This record gives sequence, structure tokens and C-alpha cells, in this order.
Amino acid sequence: MFEKSTFILKAIQFTIFFFTLSIISTSGSFAQSKIFDFIVVEEKVTPGSLENMPSESNTVIFFTPNDNSKKQKYTVLQVSEFRFNGRMFFRKNLGTAAKPQYKFLERVSAESQRFPLFRLHDESGYFYIGKDDSLFPLKEDYKEKLKEVLENPNVDPLVDLTDLKEDQLNDLLQNAWILTKPRTFTKPIVFTPYVGFGFIDHLINYPDINHSLVIRPKAIMVGINTEYFINYHRNISLNFSPQLIQYQSLTFDTFQAFGNRYESDVFVRFSSIQLPVSIRYYLDISPNKLRLYGDLGAVASFGLAQQATIYEAIIEKDEIQSSKSDFEFPNNHFGITYGFGMERYFKKHKGLVLGMKGLHISGKSDSKITQNQLFLGYKF
Repeated sequence: MFEKSTFILKAIQFTIFFFTLSIISTSGSFAQSKIFDFIVVEEKVTPGSLENMPSESNTVIFFTPNDNSKKQKYTVLQVSEFRFNGRMFFRKNLGTAAKPQYKFLERVSAESQRFPLFRLHDESGYFYIGKDDSLFPLKEDYKEKLKEVLENPNVDPLVDLTDLKEDQLNDLLQNAWILTKPRTFTKPIVFTPYVGFGFIDHLINYPDINHSLVIRPKAIMVGINTEYFINYHRNISLNFSPQLIQYQSLTFDTFQAFGNRYESDVFVRFSSIQLPVSIRYYLDISPNKLRLYGDLGAVASFGLAQQATIYEAIIEKDEIQSSKSDFEFPNNHFGITYGFGMERYFKKHKGLVLGMKGLHISGKSDSKITQNQLFLGYKF
């Protein structure tokens, strides 16, 4: 089991290394194929370089065409769009038809998105959402405005959870475009403190004797799960669930060794901190009320304190020798974790979590721990 766990950990390390290497390689290729700046004047694209972000209240840019080394000033009335360091800006009217007020706004959403999202780079930092060639500012009443513009009640629960942040707004607009039926939404990052009760199988080895014993104590644990949703549907998440676990056991054991019979009471008290990392997938049963999940990942367990004592009697013919000795078993274990559970939501997308978590971990000297626990948590 220890060899399998070591293999799993090495595989995870290799995956992280390969992923990092891929990012570095991709970054290098991007650097080699630089995206040049350009402006569009009267539907004509002119490549060159921009000096900086728009100035004079987002109405002026300074641009140097590739065929002319002289820097030129362009106003918002001349340029309909431009690209600066890979970022796209467009001329937009923030006033009315009777009293136009043109500004350069940066588009901060994908080009294919049905509802484009723009941002004004000034002290206000307002976002604007586009629909049918109109722009709607997102201010203090932005949640009501979003519901009015999107006209999709399936995403209203997500609107209530959305802050005025670029990534959260883009998640919302992606869902508003494609969502045709209700689904459960939560905040991008959520926390779930929990308490649990577990059943342990802990394989330990006697010192100086080729004999092993499985102790089966019951354990209590307390922890907190930090969950980050990695997709805009908010149904796949990355979880980090540090938990403290403690148990003790007194186990009677009898066996034969060296031609003698051994009878012993083995006392073990052990506490550790466990650090599971897992990927979790959710399945809606009743949107925004009840859903199920399953997760799978890796875990590292580090011992905090242990006490292990053998009270032993060696029976040799008619003679009995008794002894007491302390021993140690490995503190650190590594392996896999898995689990499943259900979540019952209440108002404001908070709720109760009832779940089962399992761990299979191994350490040195063939020490093995199998752990199954039930837990109850509160998600917020």
C-alpha cells in the first residue's frame, strides 16, 4: 500500500511539473508571437503602437503607426476601436442620442458572448452590460438592473450572489446565455466547518517481533473545508479540508512466536492533522434546495502526538513472564481520499452538509490506516 501511495504522489508531482512546464512553454510562444497594437479609423485598421491607456477622461489616445515614427493624437470621435497590449477598447456613447458622450470602454468579456461586458477606466470603474446595441451601467442597483437586462429567471439566484467583479460578472453572463433550466449556484469560494465521527482500521507492527495487529478504534474529528468552484456552472470545485482527528484504543491480542504464546493488551492514543485535497462534482436533485456530490483526491496525514504501550505476557510451558514496553509507529501517512454526500440549502444559499469521507493512507514500516467517517457541516 505504501508503494502504491508513493506512486500516486509521484504521479501527482509529475503532473504538476508537466503542467507548469506547459505554461512556461506556452508563455514563451506567446512572447515570440507578439500581439501588435492597432486602431480602427473609418473602418480602416492601422497597425502600430500605443503609448498608454486612454487619457483626457477616456477620450484621447496617442498612437504611432508602423509606417510613421511620429506619434499622433487621436480622439474618440476619430477612432471606433483599438487594441492595446492585447486589450480591446471600443467607442461607446454613455449619453443620449440628443446629448452624446463618447468614451473609450474596455471590453472585458469574450467576443462570442451574447451580453458583452465593458469597463470604464476612471475613478468610478463602472461596468456596463450591452444588449441590443444599448449599454446599461451597473451601479448601486446593479442586481436589479442585471435581472431586468438578462431576462432569465434561471440565473436570478446567481445574480444575488454576484459581486461587481470582472470574473463573477463574466460567470453570470456565460450562464445567462446558455442556461435554459434552473440549477444550484453558490459563491465562487465557500467554507464549511464540520464535525465528524469515524471508524478506524490501523495496522501497526510489534517491535522486534514479526507480528502485526489491526486496532479498530472510533475517532472524532473537526475540520473546515475551503471550496473553490473552477467552472462558471459552479458544479465542479477544488477542495482543501484540513481536519484534526484523535482516537485511542485498548486491544487484546494473542499469537504464537518463537515457540511461545503471547498475550498482550495494546494501548494506543494518537492524534494527527490530515490535509486532504480533492476535486468535487455536484449533481442537482432540486435546484437551490438539494444536491448530491462525490469527490476524489490525495491526502497527507501528520501525527501530532502518540502514545503506544504493550502490556505483554509470554507463556512458556508453565512459566509466565510479564512486561511493559512503549513503542512507536510512523507519524506521517500518505494516500488517497474519497467521499460523497448531500447538501440541503436554505435562504441566502447557505445550508447543511451531510457526508461520508474515506481515507486509505500508508506510512513507513508497513503502517496502514483505513478511515471512514460521517460528518455534519454548515456551508456558508
